[in-house]
Amino acid sequence: MNVVKRGLYSVLRKKVKSILLFIIVLSISCFIMAAMASKNAQVTTQDKSRAVVGLSLRLELNENDRRERLLEIPVEKLPNGATISRSPNNEFESVLMDDILKISKVEGVKSYNIITGVFAANPVNFKRIEDPDRDQYNDEGGVNLHGNLDMAQDINILNGNIKLIEGRWGTEADHNVCVVSKEIAEKNKIKIGDLLEFNNYRDKEGSTIYKAELIGIYSTAKEITPLMRGDTYRTENAVFTDLRFPEKPIGAEGDPLYQYAIFNLDGNKDYDTIKENVKKADVNWKRYDLIDNSGKSEVLADNLGQLGKISNVMFAICIISGFLILFLNFIFWIRLRKVEIGILMALGKSKLEILAQLIIEASFITLFSLLTSLFISPSISQKLTTYIVAEQEEQQNKIDGINKAQTAGLEYDFR
Repeated sequence: MNVVKRGLYSVLRKKVKSILLFIIVLSISCFIMAAMASKNAQVTTQDKSRAVVGLSLRLELNENDRRERLLEIPVEKLPNGATISRSPNNEFESVLMDDILKISKVEGVKSYNIITGVFAANPVNFKRIEDPDRDQYNDEGGVNLHGNLDMAQDINILNGNIKLIEGRWGTEADHNVCVVSKEIAEKNKIKIGDLLEFNNYRDKEGSTIYKAELIGIYSTAKEITPLMRGDTYRTENAVFTDLRFPEKPIGAEGDPLYQYAIFNLDGNKDYDTIKENVKKADVNWKRYDLIDNSGKSEVLADNLGQLGKISNVMFAICIISGFLILFLNFIFWIRLRKVEIGILMALGKSKLEILAQLIIEASFITLFSLLTSLFISPSISQKLTTYIVAEQEEQQNKIDGINKAQTAGLEYDFR
């Protein structure tokens, strides 16, 4: 009997030991694939982050300047004796349109989008999505309106939180239009072209009703980080509208609140030069913060670099530990087979033949383990990659949500 057949028979005869070695090799293969998955996740996350960040600048209110301006407003005394300073109107809390237009004319600024604050409004002729187990006593009982000059450039759309499944997004040319969630559309059996009605949630019976034509329906891929608690601000109740619609149902028509403006830059021109030119625009810069996405990119790159280092270390550990485990297992296997080896030597088999048989046995088991891992590992790798990417995106969304909450204007109290 040649050495190959003898090795194969030995593998089949020693089932328990062969299965044990098979499990060890399979586990090591899966760990190596998992390490490779983390490296793939790094690349995937980096690509997605770069796509969302792009070359752009964001203009928003400076919080310190806002506080200083509030201190100049006469203090209002409440019935309980406390005092409060209220914004006189939405413009006080808003990025000014004149300043946006000045910056948009700077050389190198390719396009721009304006995004309003998030406002609650009462749905008049349709029902919102509610959690039946949630106490609605302190909730506004409405939906949340997101106004955009160009809906397709809303951050929640760019980062993939929501996806258009029917109709279209609104553009600068649209007026009195809206896009709602699939859940609202299905619950109310509404379709593209229907007119949805909204009014002030503080006066649901007596306030003016405003109509918006439904031009699109979206599905939720990932929950939008809510600015406040309650069903009013849940993702399914987010209604995207044209830029000037949100101010109407809240009773502030003609007094919009622009939370921030995003300026998309020409990628063929020098980023720093465009930024410096923007800063030279005739704008009261004390009022604003100019958020540099190159800085955000650096933060993302640093985070992804850390992920890459962890991936490399993980991959090296898997390779080294896998080799050591196999080596020690091989030595242990030989020690347990001293009697068998002695018999083979007594039958005239050379040490080289015996060693070749042991290597062939290990090769059979290893080959079968690797073939099995080719079917199992891709699924494990894909799930791990998806998990890591989702975690990275969730962390970035939380940061964006915190920044958004910190820079969001306060809705003017029109009561």
